[in-house]
Amino acid sequence: MTKGKKKYLPLTSENVFIAYKVLQDKNLVSFGIPFDANQKIESAISTVNADYFDYVLYPTSKLQAAACLFYVTKAHAFTDGNKRVAVLAVATFCKINDLELKLPKESLAALSLYIEQTKIIDSEPFIHALCKVMFTDTSTS
Repeated sequence: MTKGKKKYLPLTSENVFIAYKVLQDKNLVSFGIPFDANQKIESAISTVNADYFDYVLYPTSKLQAAACLFYVTKAHAFTDGNKRVAVLAVATFCKINDLELKLPKESLAALSLYIEQTKIIDSEPFIHALCKVMFTDTSTS
């Protein structure tokens, strides 16, 4: 019997909106969801899950987690709580996919702040470096 690749649950835009709703229910964000948030989040998640002509942009769940932190933060889809939503979505993605972060959530928040404040010309090398910072072993899933 051949051991296949472990399947993981991909992040969806619905997961991101659930994260926002959780923050809203806990009074950690102050505003409702803007009318264009869905389009921005759909675009961010489409990029995270991109598959171009059988070339998967982020082939591992760890790279997808790093890409999620990057693209959801950069999407700036919400009036308030963008970094918190990105961190919560990534933490949830990691939990449901049994990924162990080597950083505490507070450090993910600091990374998200860095992402937001930094002009990044080429996102691909940055996301790969981000993955190495977030996870101890980036060679599997």
